[in-house]
Amino acid sequence: LMATRGATNDKTSLLVDSSTTSLSMAAIVAGFGCRDSVLAGLAAGYLIQQGMERFVIYPCIRFNIPATMTTLLAAGGYGSLVGTACAGIVSPVMRYITVTIRSLLQ
Repeated sequence: LMATRGATNDKTSLLVDSSTTSLSMAAIVAGFGCRDSVLAGLAAGYLIQQGMERFVIYPCIRFNIPATMTTLLAAGGYGSLVGTACAGIVSPVMRYITVTIRSLLQ
């Protein structure tokens, strides 16, 4: 994100500035889908952080999507998508790992 901050296009700079808030909101939304495991929440946050620019911000810039819609897609849409995937796939596996680690520590 920092590499594009000096861009001359006002739309690009607005998207980059709003992406920090979108990143936080998407991680929070994704975390709601991972209720049973702290590790699943960490995995969701990592997936959000790794994929936000590649799958949301840059395609929105490329297709000239307005900044407000980009923020909605990034914060709500992408966070919900990752949260749903984590709740269905990652969370059960991570829950088992979390329970195993807790039982070893006790």
